[in-house]
Amino acid sequence: MNKENFLFYIKVRTALNIEATTIDDELYTVFGDEAPSFQTVIRWSQWFREGQEEVEDKERPGRPLTEITSENIEQVHSIINDDPYVTIEELQTETMRTALNIEATTIDDELYTVFGDEAPSFQTVIRWSQWFREGQEEVEDKERPGRPLTEITSENIEQVHSIINDDPYVTTEELQTETTLSHGTVHQIISDHL
Repeated sequence: MNKENFLFYIKVRTALNIEATTIDDELYTVFGDEAPSFQTVIRWSQWFREGQEEVEDKERPGRPLTEITSENIEQVHSIINDDPYVTIEELQTETMRTALNIEATTIDDELYTVFGDEAPSFQTVIRWSQWFREGQEEVEDKERPGRPLTEITSENIEQVHSIINDDPYVTTEELQTETTLSHGTVHQIISDHL
């Protein structure tokens, strides 16, 4: 998880009036030593509470040390036993991965509370939650074939309605051709608006 992801999480949780200590506990539970320090979480949370949108820390050299614990050693040992050809990069990702197991409905509620209608859909939250639990760190939707849905407007509804009135036996494909609307849009207009 990169700095921008941590910032976004802290910003959302702060907007929900979650205390910095709770935010720090959540981040540490999931990311361990890779999480921002307690002081950083407090500072960023305070800046967000004061209305600051961007936070810039001074650049510091070096990578933070990861604590060597018996749990870390056991986890690395287990991963290597499962896959003796695992790379160092894969080990780093695997050992950082833990789940808070917050329900997708809770995440969706919190995002909607902060962002309103600009929040991602519930189905998107479910999909992203699953991806994160599986260890994916980026949420790029895969390219899907087909034409995107066109907008459902009163003009489009009227156009489809008029064509169907003229020819009640017209097919969906013919409606698509005549209106230049996508298959999904034509289908949705017929099922929801006519």
